[in-house]
Parts: sequence; structure tokens; C-alpha cells
Amino acid sequence: MTKTTAFRFPEELWRLEEINLPTELATSLIGQTIPVDIVPEEQASTRVESDADPKLMAPDGAHWNRHIPMQVSFRDSRGKVWRIPRHWIAGDTPVESHIFYDVSREHVFFESLVFPTSYDLAEINMPPTVCTMRARQTHDEFEVRISPDYPVRVYWSGYDCRWRIPHIWRRRRIRLPQTEILAAQNVPPEVSAEFGGQIVTVNYHPGTMCCLPTQYRFRDGHGGKWPVRIEDCIIVGYGDEEQLT
Repeated sequence: MTKTTAFRFPEELWRLEEINLPTELATSLIGQTIPVDIVPEEQASTRVESDADPKLMAPDGAHWNRHIPMQVSFRDSRGKVWRIPRHWIAGDTPVESHIFYDVSREHVFFESLVFPTSYDLAEINMPPTVCTMRARQTHDEFEVRISPDYPVRVYWSGYDCRWRIPHIWRRRRIRLPQTEILAAQNVPPEVSAEFGGQIVTVNYHPGTMCCLPTQYRFRDGHGGKWPVRIEDCIIVGYGDEEQLT
């Protein structure tokens, strides 16, 4: 059942722009408290199919008994519905929310990034068709703009539009902890021995359905994904190539 609650928007304009709210709307919402609608999380196999209205799939294309996460939305003055990330309701602030680089002018480059789930893309106000097509896909044309004067900005161009992507979703290169620390986190001994202290590239979408806010997950040579605590790792760069880090 949908419920309504009061929500205070962040003070930073860039956070509102990262979920693709128009600049005029985002500016008007800075620090404002307005009512938002919350559709609670729905676990798989809890829905009952009605004989009078049989359905095989949910309106967004998800299988009928598939888990659907909490959804948070609001209406602007014109009645248009906009989504906001569900972790904002819990008061979570993504780590590394401000990363500035010591450069004398804006630097623009391109790097690859892995999209998270379609639910996560919907939370940054991408249309359903775009969410379905791009979920969990890799694209090599993400534009990254860094400057000493602004938070890092990431853009993806697709379907005749230019979309903002949260900077926190960028791939990053990390140095893993030593073998004994990996082993203590239930990483198999052979994987711990091979990857202890090594630099690997990981995807990270904190607050989403595929990443825990406190963990990275790295892949071994066979595609197996192993969790490791963020606090035990060291970030050495972003993207696939070293970029001013």
C-alpha cells in the first residue's frame, strides 16, 4: 500500500541533477521539504494472481513473482511524476560524494562503466524503455568532466538524449587487502593467495540492488564474484585507465 511522507531534499544542486531532474525544478527543490509517495518493497511470491484479471508480468516488464524494491516518487507543480533514489529516504549519503581533482582547468575524457539494474536506472529518471535496454550493459562512451571548481560530472548519450550518471557509479581500481584478510572474509584460499594485495577493477553502485554500500565485489579468473570490505581496500584510480589520480 502506498504511503505518503515528508522528505527534505539535499542542499547540493549536483545531487538533484544527477538523477536527471531539470535544472529549474532541481533548483526549486534544494533544501525543500515536500510530500513523497512510497510504494513499499514487495517480495517475490507474495502476489496472488486474480482469475478475473490474470497477469503474467508486472507493468514494468518484471516477472509476476519477481522481487520489486521500494519506489519513491513525487509530483511537480505540473503533475509530472519524478523518482528519487530509495536510499535517500533512509538518509544515506553515498561515500566519496565530492571528489575534486587538482587540475588547473576542466579535463574531459571517456571511460567505460557498467550500468546497474533497471530499477536503479529508473531511480535516476530514465524512461522504462531505456532502463530495460541498458540494464547491466557496458558502454565505452561515458563522458567524464573533472574540474577544481565542480564535483565530477558523468554523462551518457543515448536515445537522442544526454543523461547524467551518478559519479559514484564509476568503475574504480582498488588494491585488495593481503591474503590473510581476504581469507578471513571467506574468500577461498586459492583466490585469496592469488589476489591478495593485487590491483583489480570493480563496479560499484552503492545503494542499489547489486552492491552493498560497505562492500566491493571483485571477480576471479573464472568469473566468480567475491565480496571484500571497502575499509580494507585502497582506491588507486577510476575507469579502465589511470586518470589524474
